[in-house]
Amino acid sequence: MKITTIINYCTNDYTFLKPCIDHAKPFSEKIIVPYCDHFNDGTPENKELLSQSVKENACDQVEFIEFEYEPLQISRWHSNAARKLGIVAAPFDTEYFLLLDTDEIVEPDKFLIWLKQQEGRLLDSYKLANYFYFRETIYRSKINEDSIVFVKKGPMTDNDSLIFHPEERWGLWAYTDRKDRMCMLNGEPFIHHYSWVRTKEAMLKKVTAWSHNKDKDWVALVNKEFEQPFRGKDVIFGDREYETVESYIDTKR
Repeated sequence: MKITTIINYCTNDYTFLKPCIDHAKPFSEKIIVPYCDHFNDGTPENKELLSQSVKENACDQVEFIEFEYEPLQISRWHSNAARKLGIVAAPFDTEYFLLLDTDEIVEPDKFLIWLKQQEGRLLDSYKLANYFYFRETIYRSKINEDSIVFVKKGPMTDNDSLIFHPEERWGLWAYTDRKDRMCMLNGEPFIHHYSWVRTKEAMLKKVTAWSHNKDKDWVALVNKEFEQPFRGKDVIFGDREYETVESYIDTKR
């Protein structure tokens, strides 16, 4: 199967870029990394770190594509625009797209086994389960999520109303009769989501610049979260509980 992986990128997620790309290489015919010249709140990107990101990861299998910020569009539009750009730039013979954010790391061996299990009965769209981590890579939520979409190339990926859905990737999963959700391998996720694995400073930077920056008073929640050492529960998501596990990736660079 020929898979194009599209990885939404901004330099706030630089720590996770190389592991995200490296873990996608074993199953990807092509990896496309779209990035905007501004963050979602309209502040200019870190050009030096963008250049470094490309230099460290670009190869025949990996393509970086820059696009311009549109000040009249809402924040989430830019995340959807990145995925649209990746879909358009993908090789013609792409069969499926895996839509990732940079802080979502796939276990390639397990993903390939899961794909093998779907042979002969592949659906048009899937939501893939993921482990969710908070503050450090060893603190894993006891509740799994399913933010990642694996979608067949065709009518859905040609439909801008689905690509530019207000709930982002949800649009490419929800509007089909043939779909599956919370997909796992033997009852366990094979993707690790590190969106909230950050220092206080990095987390504050994230919540002011990401596509959901208007959803809540994230800054107040982050400040409250870091008033005390981690207690096995978080403030931001309403006392979600976490267990301590062995880290899957090394984020030291």
